[in-house]
Amino acid sequence: MSFWVMIYLFFYYSIALLFYLKFKKMKKINTIITAILLNVVFVQAQFQDQKGFNFQGYARDESGAGLGNKAVQVKYSLYPAGLPGNIDYTETHSLTTDAYGIFSAVVGSKSIATFAKLAFSRVNYWLKVEVKTSSTAWSTINEIELLSVPYARTAGNGNPIGAVIAFAGAKANIPLGYLICDGTLYNRADYLELSNILGSAWGGSATQFNVPDMRGLFVRGVDETAGRDDDKATRTVVNVGGNTGNTVGTLQLEETKAHNHTASNAGAHTHNSNVNGTNIGVAVMDGTNTAGSLDNSTGEINNRAIGALTINSSGDHTHTISSTGGTETRPENVSVYYIIKY
Repeated sequence: MSFWVMIYLFFYYSIALLFYLKFKKMKKINTIITAILLNVVFVQAQFQDQKGFNFQGYARDESGAGLGNKAVQVKYSLYPAGLPGNIDYTETHSLTTDAYGIFSAVVGSKSIATFAKLAFSRVNYWLKVEVKTSSTAWSTINEIELLSVPYARTAGNGNPIGAVIAFAGAKANIPLGYLICDGTLYNRADYLELSNILGSAWGGSATQFNVPDMRGLFVRGVDETAGRDDDKATRTVVNVGGNTGNTVGTLQLEETKAHNHTASNAGAHTHNSNVNGTNIGVAVMDGTNTAGSLDNSTGEINNRAIGALTINSSGDHTHTISSTGGTETRPENVSVYYIIKY
């Protein structure tokens, strides 16, 4: 957040406080620690790597003096606009003010995973701030609309919910806000945004949904009407309940395109022959009538008719076609984790 925006918020809340003091009589609280009025100086619009957002406030007593070096318990709650009774997230901080009565906390840091699931992309949240006034009672100090924080989480990283990206780090280092694409079945209530986007495209039921299972696979764009995927109609499900055919979330098994192979000659071979039943050995048949040759068209030797010529079969023989390759057809590749934004 810029310096000028912080100055604006400072004056905004200071003016609001003056009107509050003028038109509403402040309640007195007996104990010194809980005799506190929290005046929100600014909410710093800096998202902490999806772990929450900074909140800074000013604690002072009824006379307006800052409560320096005092222990306070502050509760932060988030609820959808117009629904103060529907708290989607709450956390409590035990804080100590500085010498001037200023305290700060990172809202969302107490339950990072739960906070990350809040639907900031579609819900307009309000922040309720309370201070503990007794062993069991809390007093509401402020309720403000989150105008920009932490909505930066949704837009700031450039990845919409449901986006799949390649992650080159170790599995243990997958950042918060992402799930690994390993086909895991999740409860829809735990990931409402992602569940609404994926539906059952990758598998699931009325209460659960599968994230994509992209382990060991390449990705291919949905063909629709492009005509590049000739077998698009036969694409199958990835998980039970998932899509089939020419749409997102379907699987296509490996295949090699039809093609021809040219065989090479395995080597020369010969046939024995006989004349009138007498074996005369290997016959050379070249279609000529030269001396010492056997004419394969007239059955003559040295221009003399010798009768029927029989060429004996040399038996079955084979030609060998060499084979090379591995267990699958693939281009050069590197391995990464595919992760999906929730």
